[in-house]
Order: sequence, then C-alpha cells, then structure tokens
Amino acid sequence: MGVAISRFKPGIMKMYLYVLLTGGIVSAGMLSYTAYLGGQIRHTEIRPETTAGQSGAVASTLDQIEDSRKRT
Repeated sequence: MGVAISRFKPGIMKMYLYVLLTGGIVSAGMLSYTAYLGGQIRHTEIRPETTAGQSGAVASTLDQIEDSRKRT
C-alpha cells in the first residue's frame, strides 16, 4: 500500500508514515503491558509449594538442600 501511495500521491506519504509509526508504538505498548500482566500470573492450584519467583525445579532443589542439611 505504501508503494501505491508514494507512486500516485507522494504528498500523503509523510502522513501515512506518521500513522504507521504511531500505530507501531501503540501496538508495542499494548504488547508490553500484556506481557507484564502475563508475568504476574501464579498458578498456586497447580504448584502450591512454589513461592513467587521460584519454579518447580528450583523449589524441589531447595527442598533437597534443606533435607540434606537437617540430616547432618
């Protein structure tokens, strides 16, 4: 579409570029906010033993370390 605009109506091309740039910035902002919200989701019904910031593997490794310390 940009090629057609630049070929037939070159005066509109600058406005078209500003619209595309604005749309791209708005889209990037919306995607960033969605990613931020997705990072805050916790599924305690699936893995109740984990705390915020710990994965299941990290939590189980920490449990193993604590068990070995209790034995000694």
